Amino acid sequence: MRHFKGIYWLLLLSVPLFTLGGCGNSSPVKNATDAVSDAYIFSFPLVTMSVTMQNATNTVEGTSKKAPINQLHHAAALASAGFREVVTPNVDTLYSQAFIDLKDGPLVFVKPASDRYCSAQFLDSWTNSVGIAGSGGTGDGYAEQVWILLRQDDSDTVVPTGMREARFSGNLGWIICRTLCMGEDDLTNVRAIQERMRLLPLTAYLAGGTYVPPAGTYDPQYDYVPVERVVGMSPEEFFKEANRLMVDNPPVSDDKTMVETIGSVGVGPGLSFDVSILGSDESSVAAAWKDLMSKVNKRVAESSQKFFVHWGPWQYLGEPIAEFGTEYDYRAMVALKGLGANPVSAAIYASANKDSDGVPLKAGSHYRVHFEKGALPPVLEDGFWSITAYGDDNFLIPNSLNRYSISDRTPLVFNADGSLDLLLQPEAPQDDDPLRANWLPTGSGGFHLFLRLYCPDRNRVGVDWEAPSIVENGTNVPTANPYLSSALYGITHFDPSQSDSTPYGPPKGTFSVDPTGKPISRGGPINIITLATTSLSHMWGIGSDRVSYIEVTGDDWTEVTRIDAPAYLVDDLGPIDPSVHKSVGEMVFEGKTSSDVDRILAENYGEKYPHRLANGVYSAVDRDNVLYATFGYGVYAFALKDKNDPSAGIEIIHRIDNAAKEIQGPTSNAILYGLTMTYDGFLVINFSNGVAVLDRSLNTATAQKVLFDKENTGNSIAIDENNGIYVVTDKKMHKLVWTGTKLSQEETDGAWTSPYDAPEDAVPPIVKFDAGSGSTPTLMGFGEGEDRLVVITDGCKRMNLVAFWRDKIPSDASQQPGTASNRIAGQIPVTCGLDPLPNWIQSEQSVVVNGYGAFVVNNMPIDSDNMARLSKILGAATLGPVYPPSKGVERFRWDTESNRWESVWSRGDVSSTSMIPVHCRTGNMAVVSGYGENGWEITGMDWYTGKTVHRTMLGKTNYGNGSYAIIQYMPDGDLLFNSLVGPYRVSYTN
Repeated sequence: MRHFKGIYWLLLLSVPLFTLGGCGNSSPVKNATDAVSDAYIFSFPLVTMSVTMQNATNTVEGTSKKAPINQLHHAAALASAGFREVVTPNVDTLYSQAFIDLKDGPLVFVKPASDRYCSAQFLDSWTNSVGIAGSGGTGDGYAEQVWILLRQDDSDTVVPTGMREARFSGNLGWIICRTLCMGEDDLTNVRAIQERMRLLPLTAYLAGGTYVPPAGTYDPQYDYVPVERVVGMSPEEFFKEANRLMVDNPPVSDDKTMVETIGSVGVGPGLSFDVSILGSDESSVAAAWKDLMSKVNKRVAESSQKFFVHWGPWQYLGEPIAEFGTEYDYRAMVALKGLGANPVSAAIYASANKDSDGVPLKAGSHYRVHFEKGALPPVLEDGFWSITAYGDDNFLIPNSLNRYSISDRTPLVFNADGSLDLLLQPEAPQDDDPLRANWLPTGSGGFHLFLRLYCPDRNRVGVDWEAPSIVENGTNVPTANPYLSSALYGITHFDPSQSDSTPYGPPKGTFSVDPTGKPISRGGPINIITLATTSLSHMWGIGSDRVSYIEVTGDDWTEVTRIDAPAYLVDDLGPIDPSVHKSVGEMVFEGKTSSDVDRILAENYGEKYPHRLANGVYSAVDRDNVLYATFGYGVYAFALKDKNDPSAGIEIIHRIDNAAKEIQGPTSNAILYGLTMTYDGFLVINFSNGVAVLDRSLNTATAQKVLFDKENTGNSIAIDENNGIYVVTDKKMHKLVWTGTKLSQEETDGAWTSPYDAPEDAVPPIVKFDAGSGSTPTLMGFGEGEDRLVVITDGCKRMNLVAFWRDKIPSDASQQPGTASNRIAGQIPVTCGLDPLPNWIQSEQSVVVNGYGAFVVNNMPIDSDNMARLSKILGAATLGPVYPPSKGVERFRWDTESNRWESVWSRGDVSSTSMIPVHCRTGNMAVVSGYGENGWEITGMDWYTGKTVHRTMLGKTNYGNGSYAIIQYMPDGDLLFNSLVGPYRVSYTN
């Protein structure tokens, strides 16, 4: 597809319908106006082809850019950053071209034998492709020499023996030859092929003599940008040219109905257009023509959308491109946007200006284009593919390597699993980066991409091939907190933004695992997360009954030491022998009743076992390798007795045994719910009735607090790099600000409060704790100029996904219909693909966020209204094995241009019970844990399509129940499963 300089996409957002000649127009005038629109659209490709021909043949002698009529001209070099003749030039092929006029008789084109892809495309005056010789889907191959007779449909010329023909509906046409060039060093070889191409009259060919084409002519009036010339024509000029051209390039029989329509307004072969149809004087004609052009442009843009084929972030112009038939709007759009298009059988040019989450590609950002193993662009034997980057000006981007594309001819470095990542970024990767060879420079400005497939394998394209994803790489991510042990896994929910997104993930495929024999650090019955230490060789294990230190070097998973939980919410609870966890882990609850399971849990964990849930739920590790966690009513700081010898044991170095009483006052009985750390190293704790900040020595004299009146919290908190603290209660979303000396809720410091939908009676019987949101707030959007949001699910029986503006509300933002506050940037109902919709769709789990993508799960079984209210541990133990499992997941994206949520996909067949879902950047999966026919299962779904791409079957024992914990993965892709009875490690390679 050629993109000539000056071609632009006339896409108008909103144009009012118009009338001509004032009010009270009669229907015949309106019909005449519609006919003029039809005539313009129908004729536009013909006029554009002619005007382009006038410009391209406006020369006395042939050059590398132009040649007289019926003569070939050959590009002499591949395009580079200094090339400014054609927009979005490819750097795969050298072009050879000729505009032809058959009025003096047929022509013969000779495509020589070659050692590479070499195709010749023939287009008629209406921009239809009437034939392709050589490579390009015709089966010619490229080795043989091909003679093509070019003649008009009404020619009675006999085709010489051994010669093929291409028939043109009129006298005008265009030959476009494309010859693969491997780079500057290959130019001599390509030129040799070009020099053997021939175009000559049939009479000269039959005579066998040497043909010398005549000289051309030059006229400065034809020095213009062709499409700008066409769209700048007056109605008299345009239709006069159209009528003249149709005499020798008549419409075909399929155009009969359209010919009758446009003939009614004087448009057709040899007719005369009456401009008075548009108005009575020059001024009214000009105004009407302007309005008509707006209407035409809007119509063509909208009606052509159905022909766009979407591959994730990529889109291309699909069939019947170049073989348009009666799709006149589409034909006009392609003539405007990409004159000279190939049919899909010959080539596909897919463009992308957004990433796989629909976010526009940003200047200066880093991206990865990811091909799964075995999923390189499918092309036939003669075919090839490339990805090229262009700046906002549609030209190639200057760079130090003079590299403008990456293709199947580039010496690429593949990942260990056979997949391929291309690095798109302004600056070169580090010298030791193994993917440096895969770098495509994108410059400092805006850019977009083209993925070209020549000779595409259409048995795979659109069938079983998934186009590569485009993922922002390390820019739209939270800033690492320098006071945490690690940017990842240093805190519950993985990072300060509480994103639940990890760079690691499992391999694709289905795996059956027997967890009973895996190495485990026993504890529980809740083990929400295993945290990173300051060393890569160890992790902290936090459970409701203990803290442990675990060796994780290589494939190891060995508990080195442990310390029992220092406190509980109630008396008569204490340490649990590891053998008890083993016994419970090996049990299968399927077939039992909730009463049976309640008795089993009471016998093993004590009659008051539901109160164990408050222990060790939220925790963080600081840069000194001190673990902070909540147990009972207290906050405790754990450290190794000897940092050089973990086996020496763990000790408590700081403690507050009753944080509520010591910080809020002696009458307070508030429960602890969350814990995080500011970016200047202070500890933030979340009570059931407020928030406090204090130093890491747990000195209560340093504590600053904010209490909420008649509001209750039940989740942890998120924090941004400016120490904005985000906490959601059962009624409101709050942003507090830690100034370094004060915990502020003042607007002058950037704090705010917003209500959201949270009916007080919407408390389901299982999994979810209280009314209001079940989410720990999650931050979305990082960096300057981004949509910076905080995201939750609300408290409605059928929940909504809600985004709040984190910082100042944009000046052009207005309150969204149906929302509780203008602080709410947008909200959307969550359906999770359930049909019919059940009474309850709610989640106790945080919203998973990656970039501007969000993922939510439904934790409520269909018959929630008929269930007995269960303690949360009992609910988590029985949902699935005893009660029907909850089902339903949904993926959303935030559109940064329209400022609204969009549902990307949903699935009502996927189970997610009580475990926290995650996003895995490796493999681009949304991963959940649920219960099905085969028992407990981890399911990984493609982040962009929702298709199941991973399954780990853990069986029916309690080892497979994650019970409110979070799914984790190690850097090598191993599963770290925080089960009901303790975390264990699963390797997918042995």
